Amino acid sequence: MTSSSFGGASKKMDELLPQLLSFPPHPPPPKPLSEVAYGTGARDLCTLLSKTPANILTAGILDPSINSIPFMYTLLAHHQIFSEKGKGTGKATANFHTMLFSKMVLFLEQFDGRQVRYDGSSWRRVLELMVDMAIESGSLALAISPVRTAILRMDPSSSTLTSTHHLFVRMCLQVRSYRAALPILDKDVIDFPIPHTTAAHTVPQSANRTSVSYITADSGISDKLTYHTPMEYHIYGATIYIGLKMWERAFEFLEFVLITPTDGKTSQIMIEAYKKWILVCLILKGIVPRMPPACVSNSIGRILSHTTKPYFSLAQAFKERDTTRLKGDIEAGTSIWAEDSNTSLVVQVLEAYRRFNILALGQTYSTLPLSKVREHDINLVPEGTKVQSLESDTESFVLSLIASGDLKATLLPQSSGVESIMLCFQSSIPQISEQEQLRNVEKQKEKILALDEHIKSADCRLRLSKEYIGWEYKTKKAKESAGPTMQGAGFGAGDTMDLDEDMMGDF
Repeated sequence: MTSSSFGGASKKMDELLPQLLSFPPHPPPPKPLSEVAYGTGARDLCTLLSKTPANILTAGILDPSINSIPFMYTLLAHHQIFSEKGKGTGKATANFHTMLFSKMVLFLEQFDGRQVRYDGSSWRRVLELMVDMAIESGSLALAISPVRTAILRMDPSSSTLTSTHHLFVRMCLQVRSYRAALPILDKDVIDFPIPHTTAAHTVPQSANRTSVSYITADSGISDKLTYHTPMEYHIYGATIYIGLKMWERAFEFLEFVLITPTDGKTSQIMIEAYKKWILVCLILKGIVPRMPPACVSNSIGRILSHTTKPYFSLAQAFKERDTTRLKGDIEAGTSIWAEDSNTSLVVQVLEAYRRFNILALGQTYSTLPLSKVREHDINLVPEGTKVQSLESDTESFVLSLIASGDLKATLLPQSSGVESIMLCFQSSIPQISEQEQLRNVEKQKEKILALDEHIKSADCRLRLSKEYIGWEYKTKKAKESAGPTMQGAGFGAGDTMDLDEDMMGDF
């Protein structure tokens, strides 16, 4: 990185440069550094840089992919001096701002994730400064790709939720860049940053290969997460999936919000998620299996049912195929859907109602004239509604269902007879090739193996936790005090239950 503006520091930087380039060794030695030696070198380098004045760290030639820690500190030094001098509005200031922004983007796209995890706070500081600079210049969209890349370089599995995940999906929503969010949202969140004292990096590295072993509450990689952060992340993600009409993933994300543990109280986020969950259920399945879902406690369920009565009525009309009532409920709740920002989702419910009506014909008929299909086709969408997938004409709508794969059927023209077009329904059983089946099996295998790693990591952390050790100690004492009857004959059903209750009480 060059910095002609601060040339006075070049001599001191030249003296410091050999120390900065000494770690990590390059080219890599034949025998890689051990985890302990690597950690010691990284921490020593961070200590050296943290004690170095900012005006010295403004010159030098560093590679962000090799010398990630010095490059990161140099970026922060540039920004500090830039802020102290005043941002100004001149051409030189604008050029410096552009140069600094481009260098930050370069760093976030190339840094070595293993290095920077030893100073997660500085890494997150660079990322957040880059986002702030993008906002100031009115170009937030330019920050989306670097942030996404940075998340995946720090944690390729993206399985540990951080404040950067939350920031990223909110940015994608703000600029309506929905597809850009999929590489992060499509990776399931399994862990949350935990305190260092219970973290897995107290365990040999071979026993813990998941990101939660280094993304801890004290690592600085993530800002402090609140009770609402996971719920907000998932409702933001659900909104993105809804915008892309990926209903199954939207359903999963909304259900995560609903099953979030509570102390018997509900939140506005949960209520909003429940409203969207009802509508997404209707679009995806044509019915709401249970309201509220079985995973929600009775107390929370009563609150949700009381605050979402218009949505419940809409779902009942949809389930009973009561067209008149459905139309009346939608018209009566126009202001409610608008206030909840669910108007477009309700329109999609109307399209789903029309779709399920036509799909139901395939359960009764194998072939049906298109004129008869028109008699069952009920289009309740108000005229002038701008929904790309909606077709007012029955034939066009049926063709769109066939093209999307929702309807397994063909339209066949007839050369003679009164009816010119016939709708021929096909078997609803999906025809999957052997190669596709093999790919699906391989995908499921990868998911299971990844999940197995997380289960092993969670089990290892549990066995090292104070709660578990305390429970084991109590269990051992209980066995000793019970005498030979308990030790020789084994636990009875009641004894096991008591111990389990004690264990849960300790947690």
